[in-house]
Amino acid sequence: MHPKQNSNYPKTFVLLFLLTTYAGFSGSVAQALDQIVRPWQGVRSAGMGGVRLLTSQYDESFFGNAARHAHNPTWKVETPINLTGEVGAGTISTASTVISGFSDSSGLVGSLLDLVGVNNHVRIQNTFPGVYMPDLFRVSGNPISINFALTNSLQGDVGVRKNMTISPQFVVDNSFHVAFAGRFLPREELSLGVDTHFDHRIATGKPISILTLFQSTSGTGLEAKDFLGEGGQVELDLGGEYILPWSFEVNTDVVVGASLVNLLGGKYTSVPIKIMNDLGDPPANPTAFGFGVAIRRPSLSILDESVVSIEISDIGNNNGGNFFRMLHLGAETRLSVLSLRAGINQGYLAAGAGLDLKILSLDAATYGEELTLVTGRFEDRRYIGRLSIHL
Repeated sequence: MHPKQNSNYPKTFVLLFLLTTYAGFSGSVAQALDQIVRPWQGVRSAGMGGVRLLTSQYDESFFGNAARHAHNPTWKVETPINLTGEVGAGTISTASTVISGFSDSSGLVGSLLDLVGVNNHVRIQNTFPGVYMPDLFRVSGNPISINFALTNSLQGDVGVRKNMTISPQFVVDNSFHVAFAGRFLPREELSLGVDTHFDHRIATGKPISILTLFQSTSGTGLEAKDFLGEGGQVELDLGGEYILPWSFEVNTDVVVGASLVNLLGGKYTSVPIKIMNDLGDPPANPTAFGFGVAIRRPSLSILDESVVSIEISDIGNNNGGNFFRMLHLGAETRLSVLSLRAGINQGYLAAGAGLDLKILSLDAATYGEELTLVTGRFEDRRYIGRLSIHL
């Protein structure tokens, strides 16, 4: 008797042949995923072209500039209903095809071919609990704010490379932050902040070959330790902001600021915590520096507070990418409970809006993210929204 044949191998050879043929025509669009991986994406920041060092509020400040914790407008307590969701344009266009293809083996080849050269992105975030206490007490007359929060984020990107590997990039981040910030000098023009946080990360670190993926369907070839890493760390962020003593117009502030995040290295190795056994270390979120300048005006005609900011961020976390991947320009203006936002993120247009109804906030935005090391080669258009009920 002949040994029993594995029915997965014919499908494997067909798939490899088709992918090789298709990749020859796909050009440069099937790039490796070289995007800047950020543990958090604020909806307000997304609509403003990614600026956050001189504009962030509440939970966005945990991932922007610690000094901004001194500028939260009011006290706030987050409820469990505080959810952010984000999808990429590629995810929207291929989701139905992938689902139908994986429902039966005959559609698997076609579904994977649809993924070649397309990035499929998704993100889900939550902040709870979150407590923000601006100007809680004074030290030598200087107002001090204290904020703390537990943030949870899951982000995923899946694409098929030209070399017949699947490049899954899944990152699950859980962080507990405690931040202190204050305003100093006679006019309170200097703001300083520090954020200490405990972080836990589970993330993919290596591409997976198509052959290994098919072998895993027969019970061999792929194990969690082959592509997952896990680790924990205690980290420190520092930030500052200064209102310049001059301005080109009355009732307008010119503000400069800078931020240093993950001062201790961001390697997820300082706390030996492993929920899953036998996993290596996850990809790092290295020390990064950013700075910027903003113009703020408390009112303009019928508009309430308006701000325009230009920032250079992720210095040290750019993975060898060009300068424009770190460049962000954004603006926001408010009209009563409505906020309108626009900007340029890494050379791609961004826009957004927000509605603040005291205990209920709704925000939505769209922006483009560069997936290669050179801006302009591979835009991933993304859509993000948030529903928040707070006290």
